[in-house]
Amino acid sequence: MAKRAKKRETERASYWRRVIRRQKASGQSVRAFCLSEGVKESAYYHWRRELVRRDAKSPAPNLDFANPTTFMPVQLLDDRNGAAPVEIVTGNGYVIRVSETATTDHVRRVLRAVGEPD
Repeated sequence: MAKRAKKRETERASYWRRVIRRQKASGQSVRAFCLSEGVKESAYYHWRRELVRRDAKSPAPNLDFANPTTFMPVQLLDDRNGAAPVEIVTGNGYVIRVSETATTDHVRRVLRAVGEPD
């Protein structure tokens, strides 16, 4: 795939990831959301399936650095062993505690597992 076409495809995927996140956050049905946003419902479902397929093939989440995820506040907790685990409260209500020795890849996998947006 040519560089320009690959960039355009990446931008399209990023756009649809944002649309899907907004629909989930809206509390509206897919149909109502698509009508209010002027998005074709068939395109929404196509891209939702396509992004799930791509994510399943990808060894790491497809991060969209142009549109970063908004995280909740992070609080460092002291524990009796001297290690300070990190507590992450996700937008969908999960509380995740990870060791300070956890790698970025571990945290990404956990966030993906609980359905947090890429």
